[in-house]
Amino acid sequence: PYRAERHSFSCDADGGYIILSFNDLTTTIDFDDEIDSVTSKLSLLVGNPVLIVNPDDTITTICSSGGKVVFVDFPLVLGDVEPVSVSFNALENGFMTIFGNGEEHQGAVDGISPIMGYFSLSHDGATTTPISVEATSEELKMTLENLPSIGSVGVTKEMFGIRQGKDGENLVSGTTSLFSIWSITFADAGEDGCQPGSWDRCPANIGDVPPLVIDTFLLDYKIGATQQQASPSIEVFEVKKGSAGNMLNDAESQSEIEFSLSHNLMQGVGIDLHEVHSLSCSYSLDALESLDATGSFELEILNKRIELHELKVLLINALGLTHPLYSSGSTHGTVCHFNPSNPVTATTKLTFTKENGPIPNLYVHSEQSVMVAANTLVDAVDKIEYLGGGRYFITYTPTISGHYSASIKVNNEYLWSDLSAGVVINPADASAHHCTHESNLVAVAGKDESFAVMARDRFGNQLSSTMSNETSLVIILNGASDTCDGVQRYDNPNATVDELEMSNPDGHYKMTYTPSLAGIYQSSIMLRSQGGLLATYFKNQDFSQPVYGNTNHNLPPYHETPWCIGEKPICDSTRLDQQISFDWGFESPL
Repeated sequence: PYRAERHSFSCDADGGYIILSFNDLTTTIDFDDEIDSVTSKLSLLVGNPVLIVNPDDTITTICSSGGKVVFVDFPLVLGDVEPVSVSFNALENGFMTIFGNGEEHQGAVDGISPIMGYFSLSHDGATTTPISVEATSEELKMTLENLPSIGSVGVTKEMFGIRQGKDGENLVSGTTSLFSIWSITFADAGEDGCQPGSWDRCPANIGDVPPLVIDTFLLDYKIGATQQQASPSIEVFEVKKGSAGNMLNDAESQSEIEFSLSHNLMQGVGIDLHEVHSLSCSYSLDALESLDATGSFELEILNKRIELHELKVLLINALGLTHPLYSSGSTHGTVCHFNPSNPVTATTKLTFTKENGPIPNLYVHSEQSVMVAANTLVDAVDKIEYLGGGRYFITYTPTISGHYSASIKVNNEYLWSDLSAGVVINPADASAHHCTHESNLVAVAGKDESFAVMARDRFGNQLSSTMSNETSLVIILNGASDTCDGVQRYDNPNATVDELEMSNPDGHYKMTYTPSLAGIYQSSIMLRSQGGLLATYFKNQDFSQPVYGNTNHNLPPYHETPWCIGEKPICDSTRLDQQISFDWGFESPL
């Protein structure tokens, strides 16, 4: 059986207005609104056309002096409809009365439909919230996509069945409007999304998907007095079996692969097919005060030093590039911008094309009146290798720790895979040359003195845990008394090393010692960690002419740091050997 919902309205006010609400929406009705105007407002409020039945043709406005009744019918809403309610009453000299809960003695009746109520869908152990039998395609789509096992889907809706009046006429003229058919497409290629910023729209199911499980416990219907209706049901049918696609064969042309990682806390830092370097330059305080704009510096690339005149031309020539080099920077036209009244740090970005591949690091030398830093913002991937059968192997070497967002494209389309977890890059092993400390230059004899050491890897990343590779510090203190004592005395105090909590901003280790002499103390702090042995190679068999440092940082893909750092004078080894072989062979080990 079918019967439209009917509400009863009466109003006897002679001024003001009233605000009505329905499903968290509101509309304002003025006391002198005509019946047609009220019909339009209620239709917008409910979201479906309503009809107002006026038993008294003399009533032209919603409120009348006698408070006569009009009836509001809901022909397109299936089953029982929640009553329209009064949320704010500002009527003058009267009020509005609404009956919408089936008060038949007041002319209100509850709607009846062959199928009413709600149902739920389950997939892979997760169940949706109750879904109305009248749910739109968008409502069903949103409900399904809230399940963790669904991902993005495409939903369309069609209707069949005719709502007939007592004389057999179609109450919704020209269309079917009774029962719903929802078509759900998993991993719909027509759906937007599945890309950085909207990973929740990625299809969680590609290929053949197990059927959805329906729970119809909340469905409702009226049996009827004469034509007794059978219990309604909702069923799921698999119309088309999904396919995960076919593996490519080697005869097909290879796809274009794009891969990138973007650091979530450091803007512009990441890994991509192309490489980006930056040069930041500022004038020294002395140069600004003396109005000296003749600053200069040199760049070193692959052990070649170039003076900075035409930067792009020199880089292209030094590296032997066959593809363009693009430079962009601040609003300043020069690499170093001189402005004593408004000093700034000018930054120039150097963007290389993907055809150039990994680019060697830039090193700064011979700074005169300027302070310059060269950094690699975006590292190029080491290589993309085709393994056959449609499989690709991507190799990259990260140098900056942290959490990265990931992106993969195939033939300029994002890969249908949820990459919202991103990639976490942990620091490398601790490097003694890159650890830092904040020791005081002055201590007091007889009083405990302490300082912290911050453990870092060879790329400058602060270690997240000193226990990851069982690092430890060895400290040796040698003190000699001041010559004014007359007698030379020596002191070798014991130093304690305590590991600090990783959340401690001061560092990873706390060193404590107690000096007993007034004089000069020299400290030696060494880092002990797993990973290999320090090796020193000699040019001669008699262990003469040792080779300190190596050129591994000049070997593709150029991600290693120099073994002997900058201008530091101490370099006591050639490299770190992770494996030792006594099969010397006949070739040079370096």
